[in-house]
Amino acid sequence: MRMMVWRFRSSLLPPSKVIHRLCKKDGVANGRWDGMKENNNQTEWFIQASDDRGVASLCGPFSPNQIKALLKTGEITNRTLIRLDDGPWQPLRDVPVFVGVFLNPVFCALCSVVVLLGGLVIAVLINNYPRMFSRAASLTVPAAPALTLNGPTTCIAGKSALYSATADSTLPLTIDWDVHGVKYSGGTIDVTFPVPGTYTITTTAYPTADPNSKTTRTITVTVSQYVVRNLLHEILTGAAVIAVTNTARAIEGLPPLVPNPHLNAIAEARTRDMSDKQYLARTSSTGEQATTIAKRLGYSYNFLVENIAAGNFSTNRMLVDGWMQNPVYKKNILSQEAQEIGVAVVKGTLKGKDVSYAVQIFGRQSATVPVSQSLAGTINVPGQTCVPPSGSLLTDIERGKSEVVSMFEQSERMQKDLSEEKKTISDYQKSDSRSDLTRRQEIIEMNATYNENRGRYKRVMADTNAKRAAINALVVKYNSMVKTYQVCQRRVSR
Repeated sequence: MRMMVWRFRSSLLPPSKVIHRLCKKDGVANGRWDGMKENNNQTEWFIQASDDRGVASLCGPFSPNQIKALLKTGEITNRTLIRLDDGPWQPLRDVPVFVGVFLNPVFCALCSVVVLLGGLVIAVLINNYPRMFSRAASLTVPAAPALTLNGPTTCIAGKSALYSATADSTLPLTIDWDVHGVKYSGGTIDVTFPVPGTYTITTTAYPTADPNSKTTRTITVTVSQYVVRNLLHEILTGAAVIAVTNTARAIEGLPPLVPNPHLNAIAEARTRDMSDKQYLARTSSTGEQATTIAKRLGYSYNFLVENIAAGNFSTNRMLVDGWMQNPVYKKNILSQEAQEIGVAVVKGTLKGKDVSYAVQIFGRQSATVPVSQSLAGTINVPGQTCVPPSGSLLTDIERGKSEVVSMFEQSERMQKDLSEEKKTISDYQKSDSRSDLTRRQEIIEMNATYNENRGRYKRVMADTNAKRAAINALVVKYNSMVKTYQVCQRRVSR
């Protein structure tokens, strides 16, 4: 009990003075503390102490365990000077052997608190491990990428189209395509739709590491056949057929044939008769032929032959080339006796199919052309002959008017076709992917075709206007003949 009271008192004194008193306690002789001596002769440590007057004294020797015991009880501190045998004096804190003993109770208490808190944290982690793991797993699973599908929604059959898929993901992606049942892979595909129709394109993108995080996009593509009638079916006109015919003659070194309104009227009558009665022959069911019509119209000739055709002809050249494949028709086209030509083309039906009827009339007029017997005869008086207006001229005028009307109808159809073609190109451009060089080339070709067809339309309009001007000239001529005939009759009646 006295020992405890002493420790309480000693704690109020400086450590060096505590050691000085300690050295004077019973059991310490000649500066040696026998009461705490251990059997450790190899390591003898000495402590420097001082009394109340500051007189230094030497205590020891102590073993390392004894010094640690003094340090733990507070009898000495880490500032107490110690030495090993006859070595130099140094603070206890600088001696490596005793560093681990400096932990005071407060520090140990703090360490206990830290250990306790660490244990609690570990317990919480263990308790929540499954939930935290699942959350961590959900955070590491890559999200489904936002997918964008690029490509046209309207295409032309037989033409290739590029489609691409982009995603806002930095992870490696796998992109699969399903084009109407056909499988593709990759970020960009080149598709050619074989026939017109409606096709479905489905694109699926997902991170390569997680095939379950999929994003799917689907578009519908309308595939049409780019068929513009002016592109594949050129308007057939008499003027164009005559031009192609004269080209074929020029190749053989023959002079061009001169268009003749009488022969045009004969060709028009023949095509109308065949179209109305749906046959193809040089003689009608009533026995009428081109020569019969020529006589009725007052065309006097010493050479007259005919070429006929019925079918679907894409161009005027195709029509003439078809005639050139027939030896008889080729002979007529390259005839050296022919000087004039007349052509007519009309649409009709033959054996339930839509066709174009075409007729060529080649002729050479006689030296004199007799007056039509169908009109009033010539009035002969001494010194005066009154010639009535030409019946064939009147027929030419009527036929010409009909042809002009037909040409205007054709030009209106061409204009409508051009409008549809222009709209088709415009729609195709709107759906175009600007990175697709192939589609841009197609648009260039479509525009070139449109311009070519527009040029044909302008030529047909020019031919129509020229035909109308020619008919107007015939009308003026006929009216002049009527006036001259009337004046002559008045003179004769006097």
